[in-house]
Amino acid sequence: MKKGDLILAGFLVLAGLFGAWHFWFRPVDAARSEIIIQTEAEPEAYVFPLREESRSRFVTVTGPVGKTVVELAENRVRVVDSDCPDKVCIHMGWISRPGAPIACLPNRVLVFIRSSDPGDVDFIN
Repeated sequence: MKKGDLILAGFLVLAGLFGAWHFWFRPVDAARSEIIIQTEAEPEAYVFPLREESRSRFVTVTGPVGKTVVELAENRVRVVDSDCPDKVCIHMGWISRPGAPIACLPNRVLVFIRSSDPGDVDFIN
């Protein structure tokens, strides 16, 4: 490799690291974000604010396979139980920022966080 190639490679690595850091560690404005639970029948079956002090709430959604139970906590959400066979949605764990959905494909349930902050990455607008 030539010196110019090494400089270009180093610049690309630094740019990639900065982009990843900006996406994962930038604070989320929870006051401007909301939790969306979609089903096959309703695109926005449930909408909750992401920021809610001392919240511990469970929402049961019925789909083609059975029931999916979603837990809403303070500034985060997860799927705790589902009648789907593989339980991939349960193993995804907590999400607390836009851009990382939880999907229960057999039961056709999608849980994600949507932000109204123009600087945030949204999964679905």
